[in-house]
Amino acid sequence: MHQTEVKRLRDGLKSAKASLRENVAVIKQDQQAPNTDGLIVIDQTLKYTNQIQMERRKLHEEKEALQLQLAQTREAQKDEKAEKEKFYEGASWLGK
Repeated sequence: MHQTEVKRLRDGLKSAKASLRENVAVIKQDQQAPNTDGLIVIDQTLKYTNQIQMERRKLHEEKEALQLQLAQTREAQKDEKAEKEKFYEGASWLGK
């Protein structure tokens, strides 16, 4: 009985050493893991870049809308000027 108990204790010791080696390997691997601070910085940079691109797209759309509105206003002014010229021509013709 004494030998079986010693053998069982040796097997338990071997198992404990193997578990310890696994735990040490896991700890080393965890310590050598990617730089999470760097990943956070990259993630924040991507978020800001996406936000800037969305704002840029929105501003570009606003710019196009304002340019269209400006072109329409200029066209309306030209039409109004032409109408005024016609009116004054008619008025001067009536005055003659």
